Amino acid sequence: MKHWKKVVVTGFGLLAVVLAGCSSYKDNTIAPAPLKIFKSKVAVLEHWQAQVGEGSGTAAKAILSFGSEGYWQYQAAENWHLNVTQVGQSLYAVDYNGLVKSFNLAGQTNWHVNLKQLLTASPVAGPEYVYVVTAEGTVFALNKKTGQTQWQKPLGSLVIAAPAAAKGVVVIHTKSGAVIALRAVDGHQLWRYDPLLNPSMTMERSSVPVIAGQQVVIGSDNGQVVALDRQTGDLLWQYQVAVPSGASEVAQIVDVDVTPVVKDGTVYVSSVKNRTVAVSLQSGRMLWKHKVGSFSGLAVSQNKVIVTANNGALWALDRQTGKAVWVDSNLLGRGPTAPAIVGHYVVVGDYKGFVHWFSLKTGQLVGRMSVGARAIVGQPVVDGSIVYVMDASGRLVAVRGSKV
Repeated sequence: MKHWKKVVVTGFGLLAVVLAGCSSYKDNTIAPAPLKIFKSKVAVLEHWQAQVGEGSGTAAKAILSFGSEGYWQYQAAENWHLNVTQVGQSLYAVDYNGLVKSFNLAGQTNWHVNLKQLLTASPVAGPEYVYVVTAEGTVFALNKKTGQTQWQKPLGSLVIAAPAAAKGVVVIHTKSGAVIALRAVDGHQLWRYDPLLNPSMTMERSSVPVIAGQQVVIGSDNGQVVALDRQTGDLLWQYQVAVPSGASEVAQIVDVDVTPVVKDGTVYVSSVKNRTVAVSLQSGRMLWKHKVGSFSGLAVSQNKVIVTANNGALWALDRQTGKAVWVDSNLLGRGPTAPAIVGHYVVVGDYKGFVHWFSLKTGQLVGRMSVGARAIVGQPVVDGSIVYVMDASGRLVAVRGSKV
């Protein structure tokens, strides 16, 4: 059985229609902040670049979120967010037309195959296979060394979040809200979890599952973060990150679309509706909360939680208390990606192809580089001192930052 939802939102025309139905709507459009001149303390240099077909596509997308005085929106990214993934000595990436490519860490192609199906989710690699999901919900397991298809499994539902693969299972989060676990070796379905409540309108994103020991942790469109038993799919606990409020369907959007971060027995996660929380992995008990929302994502260092807020600001929260340590507004309206932590720095990409370096300690902007004119489509991938970013055109770039 298929479950249908209204999704916010593809194209500015549809967004205007949605907002026209909201009597309380205010046009609080955020214009992209101009790039400021600053004294660079980090030199960012390109190591290599490669091309992955046509990338994520060309259609611009509008993202709707919430401000304290009403609704606001800005052009945040492009079409599907098809990012690169790195495991060991290989990188894996896809384009929306069905191309799957493997690279070594020098940017040379190991292999490429074309599945000739629309791809709407980033790939993930397990011990033996690379897992790719099509728009229609078919999971392909490809041999990591050759790209040859080992098995495929139709799920019959749109998937826009990358799968998770570890400990002998592949976990997929469908846009209908279902969480499905497959046996990694042959695609046999092990279990399926369906949420009891499914909102009628959601953001055009989905939370990526995280396998943490015996648990699968995932955000949901109904504003919850849930933990499922990895072997059975049984619900272990759930925590309501944000509660729907407001008269319209749009005002009640509370999606938890970010990838949860699990570190030292704590789950860190954000809702689009102005809430970031830390909860116990064991019990789901809330440890702290802070009033900042995100649909892009967050990263966790030894003592800070870095959040890319809905409006593009970067927030650093104390990891133990949730209190704000610093806030930077250089990227307001520029659709920054989820942050990545590289040593003493925070790295994000933006909607115009710039990659920005910030001090993890102070939030000061210390470095910047342009890798092209198109949006960076996902969280930068970090391997030691090397950072891999991918833009909407399919350009994959390896960069490194060093002190000036």
